[in-house]
Amino acid sequence: DFMSYLLALEEISRADASVGITLEAAVSLGIAPIFHFGSDQQRQLHLPELCAGRGLWAFGLTEPEAGSDAGGTRTRAVRDGEEYVIDGTKSFITNAGTEISRGVTITAVTGAPDGSPKISAILVEKGTPGYHQAPPYRKLGWHASDTRELSFES
Repeated sequence: DFMSYLLALEEISRADASVGITLEAAVSLGIAPIFHFGSDQQRQLHLPELCAGRGLWAFGLTEPEAGSDAGGTRTRAVRDGEEYVIDGTKSFITNAGTEISRGVTITAVTGAPDGSPKISAILVEKGTPGYHQAPPYRKLGWHASDTRELSFES
């Protein structure tokens, strides 16, 4: 149950907050959105490895110019057939650059059917052409937590 999960996170974080945030980001920001909102195909493709602990999935909202304000998102995604062409940068992304990182769900500005802009969540697998990882940030704390910038170029 969710309360047990929160209590476990609290105890883990009491011993090492960087391990706690790594686990919290993996479950709440990585697995949960795919579980609750992903397609059947996305769930079947990603969840077995992620839920078994053999992979990590990141969430990319924060940007250098917009912070974590989704309404200020500047990353753009344009549909090209069945895929999106993405241009933009995400910063302070947890779990994106480990040996077992599998990908990231990013927020990007896309076009609504009426032509107005809208914010979409798009799954991007690590290794996708145009997906680039910067070196990990040098942080004062949370050294065991991988945090870095990601950029996407068409």
